[in-house]
Amino acid sequence: MNTKHATLALALSVSLSLPSLAQADTLSEASRHLQERDYELALPLFESLVKKQGPKLEFLLALCESFTELGRLKEGMKVANQAVTLYPQQSQSYAARAELLAAQDRPEEALADLDQAIELQPQQAYHYVARGYTQGDLQAYAKAESDFDNALELSTELPIALAGRAYVRSQLGERTSAWQDVSRALELEPNLVSGLHTRASLYAQEAKYEASIKDYSTAIGLEPGREYLYSGRGEALVGAGQHREALTDYKRAIQ
Repeated sequence: MNTKHATLALALSVSLSLPSLAQADTLSEASRHLQERDYELALPLFESLVKKQGPKLEFLLALCESFTELGRLKEGMKVANQAVTLYPQQSQSYAARAELLAAQDRPEEALADLDQAIELQPQQAYHYVARGYTQGDLQAYAKAESDFDNALELSTELPIALAGRAYVRSQLGERTSAWQDVSRALELEPNLVSGLHTRASLYAQEAKYEASIKDYSTAIGLEPGREYLYSGRGEALVGAGQHREALTDYKRAIQ
């Protein structure tokens, strides 16, 4: 179920009092690159802002996201630990570290950080979403469903929560409600990778392999660095009898 649950770029919407127009321009450019997922361009700009203005929380969160997405997890953990040390009462610090821990296949530790994030900010829907996906990684599907329910009580039509709940419901055998959730998620956000992944999985379970392959291919086009998408498409290709193409995807997943 491993998939990105929420962007940390939300922190960049915080109003800042900047000492110069040049630095304001740097922040605007850095934020734009982050929102466009151009992490190679965003990273040095946020590092520059930290040097010039100090380790503000929103800068540290942006660095955490950039390091995570670039696969530079050790560097990201250093920044995340700094955020927790400097801002121990801010839930976003723990959520950022949890994302890095999850990326390192350390879901139990990620879960502990998300518990702390929720304790600090129980009205933040995205924290429940993140914990739901982490519970899914641990195959604790009933607990994950409860977390997605909590998120949707706070934000009634949050696409990433609907997609997550659809996935765990499919694992619990609740196929009808899973289809309802994922259909609504993709209606709200057609390019939501977690939604495309879930729908592709549901199609494969119904032996609708061509539809499954199409959704996996769309998701891979959006986020080509996700191993689980290649593995999933490989399984759908096997079901469709396209064994040579499946082998290529399995090799990509291993790489």
